[in-house]
Amino acid sequence: MNYRSIINEVLKGVLDGLLYVVVYFYLLPLLLGYVASSLGAGSYAGNLGGLYAPRVTIIYIALFEGLSVASRILKENALSPFLESLESLLGAFVVLYLVNVYMPGGYAEASMRLSPAEAVTVRIGFYPLIMIMVLAVYLPLAVVPYIEFFMKER
Repeated sequence: MNYRSIINEVLKGVLDGLLYVVVYFYLLPLLLGYVASSLGAGSYAGNLGGLYAPRVTIIYIALFEGLSVASRILKENALSPFLESLESLLGAFVVLYLVNVYMPGGYAEASMRLSPAEAVTVRIGFYPLIMIMVLAVYLPLAVVPYIEFFMKER
């Protein structure tokens, strides 16, 4: 690789990392907050600034950016699919963290008072469903880079 192609790949990696950051740190919390509030699990998170601690945010951004840049630079190496898989798994950790923030324990609860003496409370457990969704979405995202790499090498 010459210097121009390396700089090109680094810029692509930075853009990929920024895309992951925007999706996992801004769009996904907004969506999960809206869904959780519509299910009655909590108030809508309009202020996303306090959702993550500043250290955690900096660490996640550095990891997303570093993994994206490294996987782009090493795209012809056998480490590239491993780095892309790590990036997908890091996204899965962010999703599980957000679920625990919005629905502690994976439960959504709604209450309604029928009269001063009677109340109805409904509690729905979403955690098994969320785990199935995470496996269904992120397992292929962790395996596809290996398939792509070995198909190219073939």
